[in-house]
Amino acid sequence: MGNVVASSIDTWVQKHILKSNVRISLAVFLYSAIIAVILTIGCECWNLNFFENVLVEAWGMLFDIIMIGGIILYLQERGQRLITIQRYKDEIDDFRLWESDEAAYRIRGNIKRLNREGLKGLKGDRQIMLDRFIFYW
Repeated sequence: MGNVVASSIDTWVQKHILKSNVRISLAVFLYSAIIAVILTIGCECWNLNFFENVLVEAWGMLFDIIMIGGIILYLQERGQRLITIQRYKDEIDDFRLWESDEAAYRIRGNIKRLNREGLKGLKGDRQIMLDRFIFYW
């Protein structure tokens, strides 16, 4: 009976909570808040001063999450963009010596993707590309 309950809880967690990072973060917050409330119910510190301090700490934590989360999000997005650009450049280098129509189409597609990412021109490689394949981008 215990294995059935544990299995059903595990299935529910995988189906509902582990689908996105926001749900995981919310679940961790709720479980932590429940544990904190249960631990503080036992002590006799429930007065106006206690709630005032909790409110100050909550606003400080919210500000920290917004500031640090924003910085981490920016750095993660920038890093992902640089990785994507490098992958496109590596694919162009891989297909450069392959003389076929498929290679030409793949190179052209990667050049278009690089242009979409904001990279205009390939710093000297563009002329080599135009000598072997005729692209208009």
